[in-house]
Amino acid sequence: AIKHGVNYFDTAYPYHGHQSEPFLGQAMKKYPRESFYLASKLPMWYLKKEADVARYFEEQLERCQVEYFDFYLMHAQDKNIFEKYNE
Repeated sequence: AIKHGVNYFDTAYPYHGHQSEPFLGQAMKKYPRESFYLASKLPMWYLKKEADVARYFEEQLERCQVEYFDFYLMHAQDKNIFEKYNE
């Protein structure tokens, strides 16, 4: 894909049986990190406490084998999840 001009890659913790992030991380190791944009998503439904946000973020960086994400999105944010964390 990179050879054809694609420079944005989007993944998430649960995609493809939890294997998308590790697969993408391994595949992208041969390219300079600054040559592509990488997005992943916080799995909101797994959060039990505030500290889980940082834990999942760090774990996802490891899984993707990168030092940073260009975009980090809230995955499956809905009214119930929003209300749960804003009580």
